[in-house]
Amino acid sequence: MVRFFNSMEWCPWNFLVYFLIFLLPALLFLLIRRRSKWGNHLLPPGPPGWPIFGNMFDLGTMPHRTLTELTPKFGPVIWLRLGARATMSVQSAKAASEFFKNHDLSFANRTTNEASRVYDYHKGSLALAPYGSHWRVMRRLMTVDMVVNKRINETAFVRRKCLDNMQLWIEEEASKLKEGHGVHVARFVFLMTFNFLGTSCCLGIWWILSQTKGWSFLRQ
Repeated sequence: MVRFFNSMEWCPWNFLVYFLIFLLPALLFLLIRRRSKWGNHLLPPGPPGWPIFGNMFDLGTMPHRTLTELTPKFGPVIWLRLGARATMSVQSAKAASEFFKNHDLSFANRTTNEASRVYDYHKGSLALAPYGSHWRVMRRLMTVDMVVNKRINETAFVRRKCLDNMQLWIEEEASKLKEGHGVHVARFVFLMTFNFLGTSCCLGIWWILSQTKGWSFLRQ
């Protein structure tokens, strides 16, 4: 056997053939194991997927239409696999009511990536934090101390000043342009937003339009 392999001329095609010989049994084993694992659970019906990719290539360019076409065949709740991620598609108002009224806590958490979970960065966001006592404390702080009329009215003068400055900047920029040219409003909106956040959240940081130092950093 050793002499046989030594006598063969080694080329990339041979490597590809040997790689597929060892890869296909492994993929077949994983597919059988996954199907047997999921078969023990009461899962909704759904189209069979490809190994590794699942149903990613079955949805087409318009997934909402594809799911609508699959509803008569599989019912209002369809089980899909998008890569390694298990997904359920709810296609009727009755099924959606059952999910959000009786099983809302089971689907309350959002999917987060590994990078955001390394140092629990996702727990600092009300939208991404897992449901529990920490999330309830954040919601209480948001509804009682932040998103209330009293807190919003306290920063009304800051918003008014930022909007007035943006209007002046746009008028000055428009006066310098020739006839037929437009004003890049997105730049001024960004500066207005930066000034508002810097003033209300970052101890009074303010950016002036004529200030050129550091503008390349802000544009990134």
